[in-house]
Formats: sequence, structure tokens, C-alpha cells
Amino acid sequence: MRFSGGHVVIIAEVASSHEGRPDLAMALTRAAAHAGADAVKFQLFRADELVVAHHPKVDSFRQLELPPAAWADVVSIAREAGLGILADVYDLPSLNLAEQLEVEGYKITMTVVGDLPLLEGLAATGKPLLLAVGGETEEEIVTLLRFFDARSSPEIVLLHGFQGFPTCLQDTHLHRLSWLRERFRLPVGFADHSPGDLSVSAILPVVAVGLGACVIEKHLTWNRDAKGRDHVSALNPDEFAQMVRWVREVETALGESSPVRSEAEIRYRETMKKKVVARCSVPIGSLLGRRHVTLKRTPDPGVEAEALPQLVGKKILRSLARDEAVQSQDLVDPQGVILVAVRMKSHRLPGKTLLPLAGKPVLAHLIERVARAKLPKGVVVCTSTHPDDQRLLEWAAQVGVPAYAGSEDDVMDRFLEAADQYNADFVVRVTGDNPLTDSEAVDAMIDLHLKEGADYTFTEDLPRGTRPEIISVEALRRAHQLAEDPRHSEYMTLYFRGHPEIFTLAHWQAPESVRRPNYRLTLDTPEDLEVLQRVYETLHRDDVIFTLRDTVRLLDAHPEWVAINAHIAPRIPTEVNTRLRSPS
Repeated sequence: MRFSGGHVVIIAEVASSHEGRPDLAMALTRAAAHAGADAVKFQLFRADELVVAHHPKVDSFRQLELPPAAWADVVSIAREAGLGILADVYDLPSLNLAEQLEVEGYKITMTVVGDLPLLEGLAATGKPLLLAVGGETEEEIVTLLRFFDARSSPEIVLLHGFQGFPTCLQDTHLHRLSWLRERFRLPVGFADHSPGDLSVSAILPVVAVGLGACVIEKHLTWNRDAKGRDHVSALNPDEFAQMVRWVREVETALGESSPVRSEAEIRYRETMKKKVVARCSVPIGSLLGRRHVTLKRTPDPGVEAEALPQLVGKKILRSLARDEAVQSQDLVDPQGVILVAVRMKSHRLPGKTLLPLAGKPVLAHLIERVARAKLPKGVVVCTSTHPDDQRLLEWAAQVGVPAYAGSEDDVMDRFLEAADQYNADFVVRVTGDNPLTDSEAVDAMIDLHLKEGADYTFTEDLPRGTRPEIISVEALRRAHQLAEDPRHSEYMTLYFRGHPEIFTLAHWQAPESVRRPNYRLTLDTPEDLEVLQRVYETLHRDDVIFTLRDTVRLLDAHPEWVAINAHIAPRIPTEVNTRLRSPS
């Protein structure tokens, strides 16, 4: 038999309860089987080998000896009842008898520890061993384990407990089971010797199982009231049966130690756990934001609450109705592209985007900087079909930058066509005259845009000329359809911010290190160019791209540079019509 096979082995300890009577030993064996024990254990000894002649209990021990033939009958009864057979042996002749009886395992008590010939014989059997370690020191346990390990004993269980005739509750120390298991990395068991007349006596083994015991040994007597030998720590057959039932019930309740969930657990989880559901109707193609979803119980399959942070910002492939569960297979990562809005015409500084700055065109610096953003999949020069803008297309082709030419008058249409061509779900709008636009700000704003499920994300905190905008393509399409005069869509910013009742807006709060809204770092006038030239002459290196933080620190140290173009007002025509038709 095995002691550590995943099933708690309950051993009925007959010990001296048979009173030296073979018939009582057989009756106790049958009672053990009827009570549900897995095994029965007997004590085999010869009194003259166990104690000295003048020992006060020598006569009692002699009376308890059973002849080999009687033991053969008892063992036969045990086998017929389907019980495993274990033994305590105290001398080599008794070990030989046990082997003849084909005992299946042995308990090694403190009595025989140190009896090397007997221990050698027990190890040589190759059978499972219960090492009773009650009363042993840690060092003694280590020594005993080394002895049996050197002899390749196949299975060892450390059996906690000792016989105090009876053992008081305060001497039981069930927590020692945990220490034994953790210290020696071996299965543990509990040999209970608490007073049999205490109601807790049948419960302690159950507690031991909860603490990890895989073997329970409990004394069994025919009638405790008769006060026979070994009655003080024994249970009557009906009490033993009750203990077995409790152990089995607790064993069932303990279940598996591995994290594998049962079908019942999975059903419970499906019923009780909140899932991600639509807070409102969500159109197909939307970028799923916090405003779109909430957490509720639902009988429908779907994504559990913990996964919500990973879902926010995903593109949804089908429309959702209110309270409909979100399915992970309906979501994909959104694609974004940086569209550089650029034209050659300029009233105050013609051809400004291709003007040289630190050895490169202004536009080259811008693209080099924003291309470092991690979230968009690329940068596209977005210009018009006007003949003057052909120079931009030629330059882009020469340096290997993707470019798109669209409507001269309708910037939103141009952006939509470019976004569709590059399969974008959102666009980052920057303009070609802003060479200090920062990639860190681009990524931070995209992150906010996706988490909020925004239509349009903007900032007012950064210096003028370094403020990217994030626009969902679906919202851009709606704005274009609703605009009364798309010819003014160059100022699409005003379409979105002027209609918060139609579009969901997100405002990115820039960190203090770059929060300088009064600084002007765009390029529209000769004064602007002077400021940019001073910045680039100081900070530009061919092998390093300086950051917006570097720029701000430099300007903070040179307020006279900031003053060069501080008087220039933003240029927005007063006649721009950004009114939208009713979406209904």
C-alpha cells in the first residue's frame, strides 16, 4: 500500500486492545473494516526481547503475545475485509514473522530507534515506513532520515504524536505537522493518542488532515467502558466510524491543492463575476473608451472585469447594444498614423516648411522628431494637388517619406482619404511648420485618447507650435459630413472643440516641465525663424535629437529669446465657418 497517493490513509491501531485473545483481535479487525478504515496495525513482539525480566509490566506483555498461527488467522481476516496490514515490530524474530505474514508496511517507534540490526532489517524489506517522530529532536530526525535514505527506502512518512496514556491536549501540538512537512519535505501523518472519552478525540484527526496529514492512526477498542488494555486513547467502533466519516468529508472538501478549477467553480465564476458590457450603444469601428463600457453581471459569455484596462483603446469590429457583453474576438488593436498637414503657400513666410534649419529643411526636422513616437505606425506628408505643392511630393519621394496629395480646399477630406489609404483608425495631426513637435507628447496624448475613447484629444499647455492633435477617423468622417462649409476644414480644431455636444473631447494635461503655453515655437514669420535658429544652433547635434524639455529649459534661461516673437498673435481668419448641421 502507499501512504502518499493522494488519499488519506486511516489506520486502526489495535495495539494491545485484543487483550491477548485471537478472537478479539479478529473482531477488532472486522470492526475496523466496518468503520471504514484503510488499514489495521498490530504490534508484534516477544516480551523477553522487549523488556528486562524485572520490568513491572513483563507479565502483562507476555499475556499479550499471540502465537504465529493466531496472527496468521487475524491477518487472513484483515485481507478478506480488504484492509491493508501494518505492524510495529520490536525485534528481529518479530520482523521475520511479519514478513512471513506479508505485512505491507511498518511503523518505527521510538523504542526501536537505535537498534541498528532491526533498523537494517526494516530498511531491507523495501516497504513503506512510518517514522514516529514524537519525542525526537530535530537532529535525531535528521540522523534517522539519513540512515534510511542511504539504504534507499522507497517511501517514508513522518508520523507526529506520542502515547502519553493518554496524551493531553496541550501536548498534542498539531501545528508541528506543518513544521515537519516544510522542514523535511516529506509527507506527514498523525498518530492520535488523546483521551478517547473526550468528544474532541474524534475531531483532532480531522483537524490534522486540514493541516496536511496524509496518514491518520487512531487506537480502536471494543468497549472503552470495560477499561481494558489501551482503552484510554482508543475509540469505540461507532466513534471510530464517525471519525472516518468526518475525515472523508473534510478530505473531499479540501480537494486539490493545485489551482485547477472544478466545473462547479467555473459555473460559480460565470454566474457571479462582473463582465465588461456596453454602457450605451457603440457603433462599429469605434475606439472603445471608458465612457463606452461598464461592469455588470451577465449570463452571456464575455470578458471579465480584470481585463478592462487591456480592452480600453481597442477598435471594435461590430456594433454593440446597451448591456451587451464585450467579446475579446470583437476587438483589435487600433492603427494610427501621423499626418503632417503641409502646403507651400504662406502669406508671411513663403516656402517656410522647406527652409533650411541647422543643415536640414524644417520639415525634415519635424518628421525626424515625430517618427520616434512609439504608438503610430508611420508618418505621412499630407499635402494638396496644387502645382506649388509638387515640390513637397518630390522632396518626400527623394527622402523616402510616404506622401499623399488630396483636395486643395477641403483639408478634412484630404485627411480622410490619407487615413483610409493607410488603414488608420486615428490620426495624429501636426503641421509642417512646427519642427519642435515632441514624440513623447504624441504618445502620451494617444494613450489618453484611446483610454477615454475620445473623438478628439488636444492640449493647451504646450508652447504654440508643439501641440499635436489626436482625431478618431470615425469622428473626422462625422465632422466632414456635418460641416456646413468643408472649405474651412483647415481649422478642423474648431469643428471639434466648438461642438462638445456631438464629439467626445479629451484634454491632455502636460507635465510642468514643458507647460509653457505662452512660448511661441511655430514657424510663420521671420521672428519665429530667428527663435528656432537660436534653439537649433544651441541644442542640435547630428546624432542626438534634443527634447522639448531641453528646449524649454533653454528658453527659460533666455527670456530675451522668448520676447523676440511674443508679440505675434495666432492667425485664424475671422470669417471661418465651423458650424455643423444637426446630426439628425
